[in-house]
Amino acid sequence: IMSPENNATVNGSVTFTGAVDDPALKTVKAYWSVDGTTYQEILDAADSSKPLLQGTYSWNIKNFALSAVDSAADKITFVDGAEYTGTAKDVWVKIEAADKAFNKADAVNKYTVDPNADRPKITLTTAELKDMTSSTHAPYDSQKIEGTIEDDDGVAKLEYNVNNETVSESDSSLKWTDITSSISGGAWFISVSKDGQYNIKFRVTDKAGTVFTSTKTGAAGATNIYLSPIIAGRDKTFETGDTNLYLLVDTKRPEFEGLVYSTSDKADGTYAAGTDASKLGVVGGSKKFVKLSFNASDDNGISKVKLTLNGKKADGSDLTIEKEGNVGSLVAGKYPCVISGVDVSGLASDVYPAKLEITGGFAGDITTETLAFTVDNTPPDVKPLSPDENSVHGAVSVYGTVDGSNSMKYALSLSSTTKPADADYDDIKGVGNTWFVYFDGAVSTDEESHAKTLETYIIEKAVSAKCNDGVTRTATAANIADQTFDAIIPIYIWIKADDDVGNVYEKPHTINFDPQGGRPTVTIGNPEANEARVGGEVKLYGGADSEEGEIKAVFLQIISAQHNTILDTTISPATEKYNPTGKTFGTATYSGGKVTAFAPNKNDLDYLKAAGYKVYKMRAYDSSNPTASEWNGSLASGETAADYGVLADFKGSAWNLRINANGEFNPTSDTNQLIVCVYAYNGTKMNLPMYRQMLVDADSPTIENMYLKQYDSSNVQTASKAYTSGVYIKGACYLEFDLKDNDEISKVYLGQSDESADKAKKEATDKKEADTTAVDVTVIPSNVTGSAGSYHAKI
Repeated sequence: IMSPENNATVNGSVTFTGAVDDPALKTVKAYWSVDGTTYQEILDAADSSKPLLQGTYSWNIKNFALSAVDSAADKITFVDGAEYTGTAKDVWVKIEAADKAFNKADAVNKYTVDPNADRPKITLTTAELKDMTSSTHAPYDSQKIEGTIEDDDGVAKLEYNVNNETVSESDSSLKWTDITSSISGGAWFISVSKDGQYNIKFRVTDKAGTVFTSTKTGAAGATNIYLSPIIAGRDKTFETGDTNLYLLVDTKRPEFEGLVYSTSDKADGTYAAGTDASKLGVVGGSKKFVKLSFNASDDNGISKVKLTLNGKKADGSDLTIEKEGNVGSLVAGKYPCVISGVDVSGLASDVYPAKLEITGGFAGDITTETLAFTVDNTPPDVKPLSPDENSVHGAVSVYGTVDGSNSMKYALSLSSTTKPADADYDDIKGVGNTWFVYFDGAVSTDEESHAKTLETYIIEKAVSAKCNDGVTRTATAANIADQTFDAIIPIYIWIKADDDVGNVYEKPHTINFDPQGGRPTVTIGNPEANEARVGGEVKLYGGADSEEGEIKAVFLQIISAQHNTILDTTISPATEKYNPTGKTFGTATYSGGKVTAFAPNKNDLDYLKAAGYKVYKMRAYDSSNPTASEWNGSLASGETAADYGVLADFKGSAWNLRINANGEFNPTSDTNQLIVCVYAYNGTKMNLPMYRQMLVDADSPTIENMYLKQYDSSNVQTASKAYTSGVYIKGACYLEFDLKDNDEISKVYLGQSDESADKAKKEATDKKEADTTAVDVTVIPSNVTGSAGSYHAKI
């Protein structure tokens, strides 16, 4: 058997050829079998009494139907009549010859009959179809659909149908368009007029006369599938389940118009647009949530709308906001879209770009628009300046500064935690960069806010408190007048300020009201603020004053987080004077920028005295007989460690206390937290606690003795005043201070300047007309022997 070769794959009607060699050849016959054992003679299908084999020495079998299309039954059958269901069948062909002496010989070839190989293959050259289904159209970015066709028998005709178009209203049969004449080298094309979803069917007639139509659809393995062409994409993925071609033609991106912004204080609340809805404006504050509404259009529909904003939180960490919206039904060619509940409340105040994505009929069809979100989540900057922690009495003025406020209100309360009701607030009049409220009993004007006196307030509120004689009383006009109600009452003035977008500052400020008055007041000049880093020997200083009587003494209570062994250096060799190991000391808590707890105990007093400080019972101190109130190592009945303090040097209205001269507060590692409380005593009354927190760093230089001084033309000092933050000055002044460090000071910094210790200049940062020139800093090393690292600075 010369053709086809043994083990070849064949289909349909096949022609076989071969030869027999025998001088006395008598007969040649042909047989077929589907099991290689039982054979049947190959007969002419038109006349089953005649064999199909022709010739003897050179023979042939023309158009033997190993498989055939049964058009009536819409199926393919094998030579044995079995139905083709997607699995090829093996067929054996045997040629048997006999000579005149009845000698016989045969030749047997085995063939694989696969009708699927007869199907024409239609390949799209510019689209992948591996994920294509009747519900998931393959994306296609051109209105010219191009492909190729191939068939083992050759293509006689190629036709197509689009979207099940029929011949006419009266003829429901499919309309087929013949494009055979346009095929060139197996390439073909179809043009469509617009974007959209297309269901394209093909009808192919091969040159063997077999018709393959992609209308014959069904699950893979169903017979009629194999009478359909094979559809392939450029990825060479062949679809055997559904032979229609499903394309989503998309040549342009989605479009949108009519973008409208609106805001709300709740994600599911009522959204309100601004005066110009096409502009977002500033959001944040009470405008916590943003909604975007717009109309989108695309021939293939709109599948998704999304907004993405990459921002920052107030702590500097990243915050990504991603919100998908809703796409409504088509109205007049447009899809109404809404992205609601975009939460901007967690963003730090800034301007952020946001990406609006509108996705069309398939995932890669996206229009992107960059929007700008201006976010303001910063409440007005309100700084109450007066009163401070010291007690006040009589007519009291409360004032401070404000920046970024639209309106300001105030309310009095006896609670620092429960916010007043909105109805309890009154407007603060005449607000500019500063604000004032006068509790003097006068009537408010359009420019000034006046209110009842604080004495009237505590009487009306029937405030009860434990007085200095130990008796608890309720404030009345009578017991305030006879001075029996002498407790200090903390009254909280709540300040409420909002801005244009609804950011609200609402916090209490403490007024320590003393109905009797006359308490001393204390200021701390160094350290000027909490969290200052100090090192080496530190000079704490400040001021003290009293309306009634003169200041008798100033005391400091000190609580250190770390403690060192104190040695007695007056003995050689030095011996241990105090060992803190195993001892529990008092507690002091610093949180949120302020001291929230301060409770010294007996061990603190022992430690301070061992370190060389003069520790006295404050209210019992008498400068003429100090030993009578000196700490003796034990607490008497009714006493607490809070009754004692370290005596500071006091002269005029200034006090100071040098600490850490022997390293008693030096850190064991890194830094040591030190919290002090300053009291002034006028013989009968003491001020309220005045705290200052600091960090002791053994390696930090120190600034001490900071004074404002004036000199005459002969350079003779004419005035001197201890420096404190916000101090008022008049005329030409010099700011002078001492610099100290364990090593030599190499540089002095003023603001961000970095110059030598001999001279440092810095242009003023407050650009007022009279304050724009540079200033000279003269740093003079100390001439005292052994005082390397000691300097005096003069500005």
